[in-house]
This record gives sequence, structure tokens and C-alpha cells, in this order.
Amino acid sequence: MFKDNHKTIDTLTLEISEDFSRLHPVSSMRVLNLIILKIKYDSLTGGSIHTPSLKLVNNLHYFISGSINLFKKQRISESIESISKKVSSVELLYSVKNNSGNSVQSEIVQQAFHNYHFDYHTVTLKQYLNFFHNNKEVLNDLLKQYEISYEETIKGFLALLYFEFLIDEYGFTKLMKKNKKFLLDDRLFYVYPQRLVKLIFLKMGVDYNKFIRAFFTDLKSHRYDRSIYLTDLYKKNIHSFGVKYKRLLYFPRNYFLLDKLFIQLSEYPMFIKEKGEYLEANTIKVIKELYGEDNVYTNIYDGDGVEKDVIVTFGKYVLSFECKSKPLKEPFRDTKKSYKRLKQN
Repeated sequence: MFKDNHKTIDTLTLEISEDFSRLHPVSSMRVLNLIILKIKYDSLTGGSIHTPSLKLVNNLHYFISGSINLFKKQRISESIESISKKVSSVELLYSVKNNSGNSVQSEIVQQAFHNYHFDYHTVTLKQYLNFFHNNKEVLNDLLKQYEISYEETIKGFLALLYFEFLIDEYGFTKLMKKNKKFLLDDRLFYVYPQRLVKLIFLKMGVDYNKFIRAFFTDLKSHRYDRSIYLTDLYKKNIHSFGVKYKRLLYFPRNYFLLDKLFIQLSEYPMFIKEKGEYLEANTIKVIKELYGEDNVYTNIYDGDGVEKDVIVTFGKYVLSFECKSKPLKEPFRDTKKSYKRLKQN
């Protein structure tokens, strides 16, 4: 493993897991949501050199431990700074490794790796919701394994995202005050009291038990791998949106958690088939509008017998368009292997 200032990705990951082992589970939840809120603040104010990747932080609940190292307890403020800097350092070390060469190939691999593992797409909450609504039949088929419907799933996530607003809307403010020890600045919950969540879910017609079984990890049965790479957490944690601990729930305070549902749907065979047909039909429609129907040819073969989705004659040029409906494959850490895989995409 490459080194930078005597630290490696392996040692930093181990240190992050140790930071969590020094915290009570509820303190870990507080730390994570404070880091997330700081990331959101930094994004509005220009950020700082130690602003960690939101995509990585959204999956750090994997390291929340039910057992605490009583001999090495750590303050919350110290944990926030320590974890934030270490996650940022992991991202920097990957950039250093992938940028070991000055070639265009190296730059392409570095950007692809960074986009895949550290960045979310620029998507609004409304765009996520529209996407789920437009594909609700496929999403319902996907959610059959959890015995929960598309409508209940979306309502459940919206209830958690707009939790404090709904508490006020349904007249549960007295219960909110009774649980003020779980509030940040008397306004936002950093952990959710299950009793309050159940009441709101009941008002919204969401089966609480099914929702929690489908999307939350129960901490009492959770065992984590201390040696896992942070860049593997997203894939490892794809079905876990939060943590259940005794009478509390941890849910990261940002709507990008819905990206996990988006990924599950985009990789679902039924969706890929429908998306492929939809993508090709609409691509051809747009291209014909741009270049004229007489200049567009579909499903023809080149001299090597390879089928081309769309060919366009444009003056002295011939343009070839390929419609790719499958998600791009994960870039390898190894630069040479990664560039080859990117070309295969």
C-alpha cells in the first residue's frame, strides 16, 4: 500500500473504526449527523480543505459499535474533527495514487474513480422522487422482497427527511420537548425516538415494522469488518439506510440516502430491460429531430460485423451513437486495469 506522511488507507480506515469504538452508539450517531450538517454548511459557504466526502460519511454508520472501549473514551468534538480529517485523508490518498502518472489515461482514471466513489450526481430531491414515481411498477416489483410498497417506502423516507415539520403538523410538539436531549440546537433530531417515528408513520399509513426491517440495520446483530475499504462501504451498505439501536433510530440528515434506492432500481434486471428499450427509442427520436430522418440509420453493422445502434451522415462526417442502459462498472484501483475497464464500458 502506498504511503503519504506515514499513513496508509489501511491504517486510516482502522483508525476511523477505532474512533467509533471509543464512542457510545448514540454519541456515534450524534457525531455523524453533526459531520453531515457541517458538510452541508461547507457546501454553501465554499467548504474547507478538511470537508469529507458526503458519500463516504453517509455510510460510516457501518462502523457504529455496540461495544465501547471504556479505557479510550473520546469526546464528541474530538471525534468530529478526527473522523472528518481521516475520511478527507483517505480521499486525498486515493487521488495521489491514481495521479501517479501525468498521462491523459491517468487523468481519466482518476476522475472516473473519484466520481464513482466520492461524489453524488447533481440530483435534487424532486428529481429522485419523479424518477421513482415514473418507475413505480418496477420499484414495486423490487420491493416485494421486503413486503413493502412503493408508496409506503417513499412516505417513510419523506417522513424522516421532514421529521420536525411533521411533528409540528400532527401536533406532537410536547413529545418533541420530552425528547429534547436528542435535539441539535433544540431544532433537529440527530437520532429519532422510535415512539415518535411510529406515531408519524401511523398518521401517514406506513407499516413501521416492515419499513425498519427493509431499510435499517439492527445494531444488536451487526458485526462489521474493520479492514474494509471506505470505498467499498457503499456497495456493502447498499441495503442499509440507517441503524436501529434500542428505542432509537439513526438516519443521516440528507436526501442523498435515496441514491441507494436509485442504484438498486437502476441495477434491477426488469428496469435495465425497460430502460434499454426506452433509451434507444427516445435517442433515435431526438437524433432524427436534430439531423433529419433521412440521415439517420438504425441497427446496422460495420465491416467487423458489430451492430451499431444509430449511424448519422452529417455532411462529410459519419457519426456513431451507442445507447448504454446498464450502469457503468466500478473503476479499479489499479490505473492500468481501470482504464481498460472504462474502455469496455
